Amino acid sequence: MDRSPLTDDVLDAFADIALATRGRVFGLRPGGHASLSHGAGGAHAGLAPLLADPDPRRIDLRATLRDPFGTVWVRRQRQLAEIDVIALVDCSGSMGFHGRASRPELVQHLVTGLAHAASRSSDRFGLVLAGADLREPLCLPPSRRRDLAATVCARINAATPRGHGVDGMIAARDHLPGRRSVVLLVSDFAWPDRDLHRVLEALSHHDLRPLILGDSALDSPDPRPGLLDLADLETGRRRMVLMRPRLAADWARAARARRQRQDRIFAVHGLEPLLIRDQIDTDALFDHLGSGGPGS
Repeated sequence: MDRSPLTDDVLDAFADIALATRGRVFGLRPGGHASLSHGAGGAHAGLAPLLADPDPRRIDLRATLRDPFGTVWVRRQRQLAEIDVIALVDCSGSMGFHGRASRPELVQHLVTGLAHAASRSSDRFGLVLAGADLREPLCLPPSRRRDLAATVCARINAATPRGHGVDGMIAARDHLPGRRSVVLLVSDFAWPDRDLHRVLEALSHHDLRPLILGDSALDSPDPRPGLLDLADLETGRRRMVLMRPRLAADWARAARARRQRQDRIFAVHGLEPLLIRDQIDTDALFDHLGSGGPGS
């Protein structure tokens, strides 16, 4: 599917985006996120006897001198750790939609830009493209490879949105890291409410960040009268529709109601999605990903 080439200017717009995790993470390699492990370089995490944590460089003289039993105390710190960031991209048929914006191009810019941002940090970035059938060659394990952004872009360009349903998204669970990771869930979420629940439950082990790709051509259609040749976003079935102001208003009202229902479902799962409509606002993306989401 044709997509415009990515320029350095497009990638540089993502350069300063940084992810904040929800809660502490488990990681063995040093990074930039608060972890569950004790080590050097992080926030203060209380005191311990020198015998329990034998590092004389961190002796707390004040606590040691105050101890009536002569115990030598050392300061403990939380180690800063790396995380895995995975972009889980919905490749069902509706993700090939072209309205006010080209949805495949929007995915390309968004995910490649986020890979570029991750490559500038201590975190590893991976990619899983999931449609009706999860295709192994379209999975990229988490890495810090030098050509990460270009590789991610090539994998996305190789994908053809097709099919319908969420079975591929649920099966993607088996292709994610075993440890808790940040999962950027990129989709238009054109699913029944029950299926949205199923996907969120299947991926609940991870720190989910839903990124909703919307289009004003669908949410606020042009009310001017005329014949429209419409294709179902998932099945591809076509039909002719006579557009008129009342029908356009009904469509817009249905889109708002659906978004409100989905917001309630996300809230039940402790999630706050970011809606990206027509174009990417990197400032909004920076604020959303940097906040860590609800409960951070």
